[in-house]
Amino acid sequence: VLTTGTDYVLAISRPAAYTPGANDFYATTVEFGGDNPPETEGKTGTGANDTAATAQALAMTVDSTNAKLKSGFLLGFLPTGDAADFFSFTAGAGDSVSLACGSGRSGSGLTGFTVALTDNTSTALQTETETADADLYWGSGTTATKSAVAITTAGTYYVKFTKTGQDATNTGTFYRCGVHVTSP
Repeated sequence: VLTTGTDYVLAISRPAAYTPGANDFYATTVEFGGDNPPETEGKTGTGANDTAATAQALAMTVDSTNAKLKSGFLLGFLPTGDAADFFSFTAGAGDSVSLACGSGRSGSGLTGFTVALTDNTSTALQTETETADADLYWGSGTTATKSAVAITTAGTYYVKFTKTGQDATNTGTFYRCGVHVTSP
């Protein structure tokens, strides 16, 4: 966490194993901003949103430049003893659901981080597990790991987050996710 009003220096240098080239070039992006809203259960894993029946409602906000797009963002935690986290949202017939989520690739120690989109009968519409090479991105384009999910029936839907384990040295238990619902 950076302190407002404090100066910081970011230094980028060539790894020692590499020799200078004729056209050395380095680029980086530094972004500043607040974090996603945390789940109400917090870091304790006390069971407040461990089932679809007790799912936390995901606050969805209509995009200011596209009235057909609404998005919800979250910062969740899956500590030891927390089997799953559920978040609910509504979608209409003809809508599509896309998401972008990350855990281990974002610095967390969760292993086997998995996201599932389910309907109100607990039927999984799509599931994916994060890999060492890619965050989870359901959408379109060349960076998508899966397609967006087409919704056929209006109703309540759930995003379920699970893990298979915890890294032995990295004790971070967080994940971040953005869920997006696009109307036709």
